[in-house]
Amino acid sequence: MRQKWIQSLEIPSGVDNFQRDDLIFNAFIHLVVSVVKESHHNRVTEKRFGRPIPFIFFIIGGYSLVEETIEANKPDILDDYMVYWNTAH
Repeated sequence: MRQKWIQSLEIPSGVDNFQRDDLIFNAFIHLVVSVVKESHHNRVTEKRFGRPIPFIFFIIGGYSLVEETIEANKPDILDDYMVYWNTAH
């Protein structure tokens, strides 16, 4: 399934491995953001946990994808995270 998804990205054959990996990574993050938005739209965490739960994106090494986290979540559920982020950085 992963290989079919990568093929569906139609990455040009002339790109080097680094560029290819970067395109795949960015497409994956975009896919995950879309899934989280749809999850919030359908109130998945609210139905399961009784309230909306924010999805916070990190990569190995602790690097935070702040812009993607903001894009994927409703602003009102990110208040605590944004206080943490703004204080820590």
